[in-house]
This record gives sequence, structure tokens and C-alpha cells, in this order.
Amino acid sequence: MLKENQDYIIQPRTVTIGDIVFKQDEVIKVLELSPSTVKLLRYSTGEIITVDKRAIEIVV
Repeated sequence: MLKENQDYIIQPRTVTIGDIVFKQDEVIKVLELSPSTVKLLRYSTGEIITVDKRAIEIVV
């Protein structure tokens, strides 16, 4: 279960969610949760993006 203001590591492999590619071992931070989406910070690029919550839950 994801929690706000928590860091997570993408595992176990590189994955594409929509048009966004997350690399294995990339660190992300969950900023906001909604029932179906997650707003997160990609430390590697400094981007703040919104993605499908279920997809992120599978890869962290």
C-alpha cells in the first residue's frame, strides 16, 4: 500500500507506464494519492507526474 511523502524504488525491472519509462532501481516519491492516480516526484529528472495508482503499486 502506497503512502504519501514516502520514497519507493522501482523493482524488479524497467517498466513503461503510459508514455513514461521508469528504470530499474529508480527512486520516486509519492506526493499525493487519489483513488485511481498517484502524483509523484521522479528524483532522476525532478519531474512531478501523475500516473495510474495500480500500475505504480505493482512495480514498487
